[in-house]
Amino acid sequence: MNQWPSETPLNLCLEVIKPLWYPFHLIFEHLLHPVWSHLYPLSAYHEERREQTRLKAAAQRLDDEFTQLQVKNHRPIPATKTPTYPSGPLFTKVPFDIRRQILIEAFGAQTVHLDLDVVERTRGQCKVKSWQWMNSKGWIYRTKPSIGDILFTGKRREILSHALEARVDPHTQGNVLEIVMLVLQVGYYRVGKREFTPFSFEILGSQSSEALIRISACSYEECIEVLYRTNTIHIESLSLLRGMHEFVAPYKMTLITSFAMTISPNLMIFDEIFAGLSPKACPNPFRFPSLARLHLICGIKYSLVYLIDRLVRRIASSRTEVNVFCASWEVYTAVDLSLAENQGVDKTKLHWADVGGLRCWREMAPKEEVDSDASPRGYWIHLSSQLMPSDHGDFVCDGRRIGLYNLRDHEHRLQNKLINVSEAEEDSGPGSF
Repeated sequence: MNQWPSETPLNLCLEVIKPLWYPFHLIFEHLLHPVWSHLYPLSAYHEERREQTRLKAAAQRLDDEFTQLQVKNHRPIPATKTPTYPSGPLFTKVPFDIRRQILIEAFGAQTVHLDLDVVERTRGQCKVKSWQWMNSKGWIYRTKPSIGDILFTGKRREILSHALEARVDPHTQGNVLEIVMLVLQVGYYRVGKREFTPFSFEILGSQSSEALIRISACSYEECIEVLYRTNTIHIESLSLLRGMHEFVAPYKMTLITSFAMTISPNLMIFDEIFAGLSPKACPNPFRFPSLARLHLICGIKYSLVYLIDRLVRRIASSRTEVNVFCASWEVYTAVDLSLAENQGVDKTKLHWADVGGLRCWREMAPKEEVDSDASPRGYWIHLSSQLMPSDHGDFVCDGRRIGLYNLRDHEHRLQNKLINVSEAEEDSGPGSF
């Protein structure tokens, strides 16, 4: 029987390869197989990558569809403004409406008197003249008495007096009186300026000094608006009568709704009122655009109705209620009956005023060069009851005026005072001239 030889070429090869099999297996498993998986497109590695790509694409489509649904069903919501609370005193954080009511309550129903004059100061060895707001008085009335009792009888009770010489920055803090100080010093106030000219400020009403309010820059502007719009601004100095519109800012002049002027007997300047300070310059007349009430207190001893007509046409509009207050009984009696004769009793409207005293209507003649819609139709001429002649506490009036003013039907308005009429005047009959 033949046997294979033990040492054949195949056996020799197997003997050589057998010890190298395990290292080749490790090399194939850890090196060649991953390389082959990345190179062969149908391998499990590529199948897994394709599956992950499909899942990511599906998830992206779902996200896009959800985003489109959100855009389609979106409803715009109006943005609400978060209230901003300014930094500063507590008063500035109060709502505007409430803050304005507080300011009106503190400043309302007042008459603010402005006084401007030229003062001479010594600087070194020379003397310098300059304008200065001085001796300014604010008359505050809580009970709102009649205009004739307030402005034109000279009976003012000075209850409280404040000397304001404080140097306060309005952008930090202050009080009501310091606000009035800034308003009265309209010609000198500048933002950031700390120096203010001292002056005296007199108040009527014990509760006014208790209304102390801390302010800032924003509330200063509100106080300016309240003071000029809700108060009666009163002037009587010659410099302000001629050129108040040159000292006070135009914006503040447009805020004035109630204005009063006292024309003294030695100031016969009706044609120069608000015509400018410089006599050489061209006249620059001024008209109050927002003026609702104009009070002219004439201290003159005789009637100047035609001069008053020209003045009213220049500074007042058709929306302005004009009242002229006479300084004496003689001046008024020289006007009322002559108006009744020239205009007629119906147009003159002779009657007892609600605030006390006698009142009649002066109808101004229309002028071709003046726009009829821009100037008032006329004005009231008023005489305070305290200026009427009296005899032992009773008003003395002639029979003609008793009939024209219909005073017998209004005896209850005369504070239970009867009107004394002489027998001769009774016999003359009412209404006769």
